[in-house]
Order: sequence, then structure tokens, then C-alpha cells
Amino acid sequence: MPIAKKPKYNWANVPAHINWIATYEYGDVAWGYVNKPCRKPNTCIWHESGGEWRHRIRLAPYKGHWTQSLEKRPLRGESQ
Repeated sequence: MPIAKKPKYNWANVPAHINWIATYEYGDVAWGYVNKPCRKPNTCIWHESGGEWRHRIRLAPYKGHWTQSLEKRPLRGESQ
């Protein structure tokens, strides 16, 4: 049986419409996205091109390197 990876974020109180979370370079804010964002070229931010805007998420931001901060919402039954 595979060992479940610990999520980077606490998804317990994240609104249901948020499917992705990422932290910007300065590490002080986590942002939620409906669609998968990508790193915007020549910047230190994540950008979602799917028409939905980012939403500030009130939770502890990722503590590692910001380029590794992107995480998809865990499926039901996975660790949250």
C-alpha cells in the first residue's frame, strides 16, 4: 500500500471552488485558484489563464521554495 504524502497546505477550510493553492516568492501569502496556474515568465508569481482570478487564502503559506509550492486539492480520503 503506498504511503500518502502529507499535503503542503491545510485544506480543511478552503472554499470548495478552490482546486489549487500556491505561494508567491516572498512566502507571505498563499493564493487559491480554480484552474491550475503556471509560473508567469520573468516574475515571481503564479498566473491562471483560465479566466478565473486568484483568491487570497487565509492559511499558512508554503515554507519551501516558492516554485515548489503549487498543490492540487487532495482527493477525498487522502490526507488533508
